[in-house]
Amino acid sequence: MPFGQSREGQLPRETMMETLKEKIARVVREEVAVVPYDPRWPAMFEQERRHLRSALPRDLVRRIEHFGSTAVPGLSAKPIVDILVEVTSLDETRIRIAPILEAQGYEYFWRASRGEDTPPFYAWFIKRDSQGNRTHHIHMVEAGFEHWERLLFRDYLIEHPEVAREYSLLKERLSDAHRRDRVAYTEAKETFVRTITERAKEYYRSAGKAGKTVGGKPMQNRGLFTDVAVTFVVTLVVTIIVTLLWNLIAHGDATIDWPTAFRLAIILAIALPIVNRAGKRGKRP
Repeated sequence: MPFGQSREGQLPRETMMETLKEKIARVVREEVAVVPYDPRWPAMFEQERRHLRSALPRDLVRRIEHFGSTAVPGLSAKPIVDILVEVTSLDETRIRIAPILEAQGYEYFWRASRGEDTPPFYAWFIKRDSQGNRTHHIHMVEAGFEHWERLLFRDYLIEHPEVAREYSLLKERLSDAHRRDRVAYTEAKETFVRTITERAKEYYRSAGKAGKTVGGKPMQNRGLFTDVAVTFVVTLVVTIIVTLLWNLIAHGDATIDWPTAFRLAIILAIALPIVNRAGKRGKRP
């Protein structure tokens, strides 16, 4: 089965006695309602992110990202904030994190990545408000899971509003067709999501945009060696031009001290890429 057991501390009393099969049936039959974009969604994510950071074991939790339609400004969506959490171990998550969140009223499921039983499995939580309405979905996965590709999908929609509008219209149409069948709704939009995700991969790869994430790790087209080589060439050219101008102005002579120029270019070519990468790592949340 794609789901695991849980305790529903904030749900109506009748749900407390339901079987696992009944619980799954209840969850998938809940209404699919797509609503206009709500500017409060980013704040809802940030509030929940802070709560998870404070409530969960620090050694297990790494990245926490806002993804899904509520993370795309202007996009219609189900009014549920999707949060992707990187954990160091799903086995430990089931033992140490699930009980903490269940005690706070979250519903916990041990879910298959696709369909009923397609691995890898991951931890999935539903958070509800006092009226029993879903407010957050928490997806906990390890670094290598394909779920991280959904950040590419998110970023591509943000950068391409026309594609986001197309996706919005598709979701509105599907929500009308599958109002009480969340599984059918999700499956019906899968082709669009996969197509745009593949397009996003190619877009960010060809554009050389750093910071885009696949498998929980940044997509990077250039390694340190390439950065050093490029910096060396640029630095050498700049050094030659500056040296020529200085000698012409100061001495009326266009000679170049080639050994010094090469030494300076080599030093800067090694130092600048390393300092740049170290600075980027230091800015990551």
